[in-house]
Amino acid sequence: MIHGLKFRMIDRKKLFIITLLLIIIVPAVFIKSPISYVPLIFVILLVIFSYLYTFICLKSFKLDVESDAEGRCERLSTADYSIRIANKSLLIFPRVSFSVILESEEGYRVQDFEYNFILNPKEKKELNLNMGFPHIGRFKVIISKIKFFGFIDMLFLNKKSKWMEELLITPKIYEIYNYEIHTVNPIFSVNYHVQHKVKGGEFNDVREYIPGDPIKNIHWKLSAHSNTFITKIINADAVSGITLYIDFSSEENFDYDKAANVYDCMVESAYSVALYALNKDYGISFVFSFRNNPAYYLPKTVDELDDLIYSLPKVSPYKKYSIGLLVSEYSNTVISFDNIIVLTDKINNMIIDSLINCRERGQFPIFCFIKPDGEKDMPESMKKRLIKSGIMYCIVSDGKEFAAFLGGLK
Repeated sequence: MIHGLKFRMIDRKKLFIITLLLIIIVPAVFIKSPISYVPLIFVILLVIFSYLYTFICLKSFKLDVESDAEGRCERLSTADYSIRIANKSLLIFPRVSFSVILESEEGYRVQDFEYNFILNPKEKKELNLNMGFPHIGRFKVIISKIKFFGFIDMLFLNKKSKWMEELLITPKIYEIYNYEIHTVNPIFSVNYHVQHKVKGGEFNDVREYIPGDPIKNIHWKLSAHSNTFITKIINADAVSGITLYIDFSSEENFDYDKAANVYDCMVESAYSVALYALNKDYGISFVFSFRNNPAYYLPKTVDELDDLIYSLPKVSPYKKYSIGLLVSEYSNTVISFDNIIVLTDKINNMIIDSLINCRERGQFPIFCFIKPDGEKDMPESMKKRLIKSGIMYCIVSDGKEFAAFLGGLK
């Protein structure tokens, strides 16, 4: 597809073009002699000829691309691209230029490889590119508008390439081997493989009553025998499990590279520990902000987990439901397991207060502070509060470091 029949001029040469035209046009206007029009006519003919020549080159150009990515790659892996170009005419192509671009679904250019070359008559070229994928998410590999330059290098025509490849870049998985998943010990043990029907849902385990538990979830018969209130754990598939609180909000001065690095760390950390839990028959739940509202999911299988991971929202400055508020509101409900992991690149008193409340209720919170390379460390005052309250914490820059903290990477 040709974008218009006008020439595109390179910005840095505009001044030269304007100056040249003035030198040619002014004599033709003020000197009343036929010979004064010769330079102007010559330039007009040269431009027309260059345009026609470039147009023929454009029509005689062929481009094909082959890729071994097959629509899906793991983060930090690479894929090979073979770009075959051909000049089908008997004319020389003075210069052809285009870029191969890796673009996020939000429109950010993650990588850009530029090519400039001359094509002789009937010549074929093969350009080989090994492209890496630094971030998780859905991306497109596209070829930018192809620029064809004529004999006047300052003018060119564009041709739009129809080739495009959509890619899903999946998280890396880091093995975790000996992370201890705790539970608030039930007074009466329950075989979690047998689901117990109750009015309003199913329960798989019981534990001591915690202030804030819904009255309807109290197991009155067991409470009568134990001299204390016993709460049924509703809609859980295991005696214990992990709830992951993930912070997808960003500061207002949004920086794509930083946000992508934080997102990669959060998602790979969450994915790795969730797989660990499911493979050991523990429960797993996710809590995060989506479209400024709280959202929670309880994947029961690896397939359900994969579907969730590949559809998680991106880090955005528009999510206003804070991670501290999420932990405060949901950690004391039936959707939250005893083991709580908070993944965020922020630290404030509200977050720590929420984690302290979890610890006082007998839960086992872990605070994961994500600090991309070069960013500020966690304030010492915050570290002291966490240590004093007996809350485990880690400062990591990627999922590999988080897995090592939990007990991985033999």
